[in-house]
Amino acid sequence: AAAIVTVSKGLAEAIEERYRAVGVDHVYVVENGYADHVFSAIVPTERNDDQIIFRHTGFLVKDQKVERFMQALSMVKMLDNQALKDCVIEFVGGNPDLPRELAISYGVEDIVTCSGYVTHQKSVELMMTADVLLLFWAPGIGTVGGKLYEYIRANQFILAFDQGNRDGKEILDRTGRGRAVPIDDVEKQVEVLTNLINIRRNGEAL
Repeated sequence: AAAIVTVSKGLAEAIEERYRAVGVDHVYVVENGYADHVFSAIVPTERNDDQIIFRHTGFLVKDQKVERFMQALSMVKMLDNQALKDCVIEFVGGNPDLPRELAISYGVEDIVTCSGYVTHQKSVELMMTADVLLLFWAPGIGTVGGKLYEYIRANQFILAFDQGNRDGKEILDRTGRGRAVPIDDVEKQVEVLTNLINIRRNGEAL
């Protein structure tokens, strides 16, 4: 690895000690879970008020159950064919074939775009220019990850899909920066998605 980033100084020291022999010389501690200088350097771009952008950044795996979200999108579209007319759903990062194939399977490929990795700076820029940041947690009480902290720093609404992620949900509730919905409760996702879209169309802050 060129670098390892952790939020724990103790863990960084343990990693350096354990893996020094295999050439890991650059272990960085980012205590807040994000590199603030990257966020601070982003110059805000002009937003397109004609679009509502839902965006996910990072790698996706099957355990995150993205298909439930696609199912919810499909239901919103089925209930009202114009409900998603100004929505853009973007997946940026590793394994783009997973959401692309699911979008086709659920008939929402017209509003879903999928692309591979971009630079970290570009990823941060994309986070900061979304209306809603999508956070797909893998199952686990303690599953938090640096992405949650980056999303919070990006200062946009976070829609997280809960799979028993107690620690992450507690952080989201405490900061008031978004909403966690159960990944398997598709009807609740439909309700939340519809509400977010209506709020944004009315020009209100999420």
